[in-house]
Amino acid sequence: MNCPTVRLGFAAWIGVFIIAFAANPWGVFADPGSLADQRVSVRLMEGQKLIGLRAAAPLSVRGGKTDPELPAGTYTIHLSNAKPARQRFHLFAKSFQPGEDAAERAYIAEWKAKGRDAEAVVIGRRLQTESGIVLDSRVHWISVARFESEEAAKAGKAKLEREGQWTWMNAETVAPGTGRIEVKDAKGKVVAALDASAAIQSAAPVRLSNVDTGFWKEDKKQLEYAGLLEVGIDPKARLMLVESLPVETYLEGVLPAEMPASWPVGALKAQAVAARSEVLASLGTKHALEGFEFCGSEHCRAYLGASGLRDTTSAAVRETAGEILVRDGKIVPTVFSSNCGGWTESNETVWRSPANPALRAVSDLAGGNEKSPIGRGMSAWLTQPPKANCSGDPEGFRWRRKYTAGELSAIVNKRHAVGTISKIDLGERGEGGRLKSVTIRGAKQTVTVEKELPIRSAFGGLPSAMFVLERSGSTYTFTGGGRGHGVGLCQYGARGMAERGIVYTRIVLHYFTGARLERYR
Repeated sequence: MNCPTVRLGFAAWIGVFIIAFAANPWGVFADPGSLADQRVSVRLMEGQKLIGLRAAAPLSVRGGKTDPELPAGTYTIHLSNAKPARQRFHLFAKSFQPGEDAAERAYIAEWKAKGRDAEAVVIGRRLQTESGIVLDSRVHWISVARFESEEAAKAGKAKLEREGQWTWMNAETVAPGTGRIEVKDAKGKVVAALDASAAIQSAAPVRLSNVDTGFWKEDKKQLEYAGLLEVGIDPKARLMLVESLPVETYLEGVLPAEMPASWPVGALKAQAVAARSEVLASLGTKHALEGFEFCGSEHCRAYLGASGLRDTTSAAVRETAGEILVRDGKIVPTVFSSNCGGWTESNETVWRSPANPALRAVSDLAGGNEKSPIGRGMSAWLTQPPKANCSGDPEGFRWRRKYTAGELSAIVNKRHAVGTISKIDLGERGEGGRLKSVTIRGAKQTVTVEKELPIRSAFGGLPSAMFVLERSGSTYTFTGGGRGHGVGLCQYGARGMAERGIVYTRIVLHYFTGARLERYR
């Protein structure tokens, strides 16, 4: 089953999605699709005044009246008379698994009793192996409020949080943008003109200028992409670009962006299995309501397209083709991070999500007999670390950050207006040692920051939320371990295990509790 974007322009695909969703709101993804046929749509660019590209082979442009074939060369894509894609913004308060119908109905009834028009939105897919096994990765998100603007949604979110209710916000594209898209050659001549959307493809990878692959900060590159390129109009009435391609081809561009191609084969294969499982488990989730699967930046996962291809990583993808991790009738969401600091973390410690039995905190210690961070004591764990599989990355395995009181107050106040900091209280921790919350007391107010990424961000982007904090006079010292969220596969841990000769199947299964390896083709 091919992704609809292969057959239709972006605006047309959005229209089909909206019509289908309105007719059967929870059945759009109900019929299981073949795992072997899955494609992904990746938003590479948005908010562009123009898009520059270079084609090394003839270029096909589809979606207009003439559908021209253009010679190899340099082109720019321009937009005029644009009207933005229309979005609405959901506030989601809770998620339920299929089969939890009674609890879900009761929860929705509670919100309706409060005067809220709560509804369930089905996220995710049912996918079928070639042997006929259906893996159901769907989840029901409960939308408790919907707004026509992001600003109104943020205000609604803040109001609910003041009432003690945490929510997360997701945008939904409900109508495509409109406008005139023109493709111009190097001399500025219009060689193709289309309404609202265009599909571009070439026999050779197409080079794009100014592709932003960053997350913490902007990181623009010139990169090549071999998939079908869909040009559309985003909610800011600017150009956006989405690539559609098979999952296995996508993985060949993901793997070298997520793990050094020079690493041992066992680590690369473990990463390939984890990345494939995570991609398939995530289909129809993060950005699906916006009309595409993933973004091309580190917000979703690092991806360098055809520019990133390396022989070793491509071989790891091919040699593990079709291999995924499953548990309890679902594909395991096999998340990964750079360095776990010697112990991974349980998912509910890091994110506001139900506990996943496959994403439990596990030891990454080389000997395997040491106590956990909590059992040993956090200060001793961080300052006198045991030998771990991931300790071959000294900068990520253990780290230290020092700030004066003035520096730290300035950093914190960029996100939380607490004023001059008087005290910082570290809250409870997960089994793997990551903080669940931090309370910051200041001259203006006291705030409690919860969950891993917000905690790291509050202090200027710390490598992880596994840290202890000491104050000596006017100096604050953060001593920590690990780099990244710490859930699932520890990449440096996988490297350490591979260097000791452990095969990739044992490596990847080590990090995901109770999972088993399946091949879908």
